[in-house]
Amino acid sequence: MNLNRILFNLYILFFPFYFFSAGNPQISDIFGFLLIISNIHILLNQINKEIYLKLGLLFVFYALIVNIVWSIILTADFKILLTPIYYIYCFMFVLFLHSKKNDLSFWKSMYTFLNISILIQLICYFLFPSITSSIRATLFFPI
Repeated sequence: MNLNRILFNLYILFFPFYFFSAGNPQISDIFGFLLIISNIHILLNQINKEIYLKLGLLFVFYALIVNIVWSIILTADFKILLTPIYYIYCFMFVLFLHSKKNDLSFWKSMYTFLNISILIQLICYFLFPSITSSIRATLFFPI
């Protein structure tokens, strides 16, 4: 199993679990960031292949400019820039998935790890009933 598959499968396994407060990067995002960094040259080459990827990049730049302008106008607090950083991260993650669109073994591996992740969540659901005692169980999402 190569590094991309290992990092992506770890991302899938940890994605449902929130260890930090909502709205902040989580453990799974560390694996996603490492995945993006290790494939940056492939991801940047993907942009020139499809028009919709160029439009997505244009949207990310638009969101970045709008957020910078509004943060200066409203508060001069650059914490609002966390949102466009998430746009960049998510766009790069989509580029990674796009680069794997024809890799059937990658998607089979993802399917396997999605099932493992669901199984872990079900086990935790029954092991930690105090978390799930509300009407709508949120499991590991912080309230």
